[in-house]
Amino acid sequence: SPNYTVIKEIEDWLIVVSILGYLFLSYRRFILFQTQVRNSTADSAYPTLYWIRNIFGLSVLLIIFLIVNMSLSRWTALNSYTDLHWKLYFIYIAGITYYLGFMGYRQQEPDLEKIYASDKSQEQQTVPNEESQQLAKSIIKLLEKDKIYLQPELNIQQVALELNVRGSNLSQVINSQFNKSFRELINEYRIKDFKQKLLMPNNTASVLSQALESGFNSEASFYRVFKRDTGMTPKRFIEQHATNE
Repeated sequence: SPNYTVIKEIEDWLIVVSILGYLFLSYRRFILFQTQVRNSTADSAYPTLYWIRNIFGLSVLLIIFLIVNMSLSRWTALNSYTDLHWKLYFIYIAGITYYLGFMGYRQQEPDLEKIYASDKSQEQQTVPNEESQQLAKSIIKLLEKDKIYLQPELNIQQVALELNVRGSNLSQVINSQFNKSFRELINEYRIKDFKQKLLMPNNTASVLSQALESGFNSEASFYRVFKRDTGMTPKRFIEQHATNE
């Protein structure tokens, strides 16, 4: 009946709106999680769930696919001749479902204790500027003298315990004084340490072994961080250094 057609069409568009709403809220949660990881742990092997970004991309394509099919059904007579476009749509949904299941199965379960501070229930307080600067100096001392970055599974709670401060306050100081996340700061020192090892005379150790000695515990994350920091691979870095000499 005409009334049923109208109601069905409204229902379909409400589904589109609800999917967009869920995607928006999920993406916000994903960004917050990524920020929390960067500010809480320097463990290069920690599951960051970057593959979930692919799900958002695939979901956006799904929405576009759905809107196109709904428009074709609403404004053309295509449904009278074929339902191939809907069959392809449901095959695409099945593909996304299998991809989500496969990727979720092969992921390491995140240890949330590493990234969520034990003092998370307490209200975060702003650290005064003078105290913030003093704390920044203490952080630099731990990095340059004690070389805490060599600990592969280092997290912000361990450093906060060493400095006798709250983890949330320490994260705030790192963000404001260094303009970096905790992970970025630690990886910066790891890369610096790696470069020094790499350029030592008569160095015959492998790139991976030197990366592990510098605090990394994941080959993939090391290459990603090194490429982001230098814009080149370790091999290219060595070649460029040799050329400059």
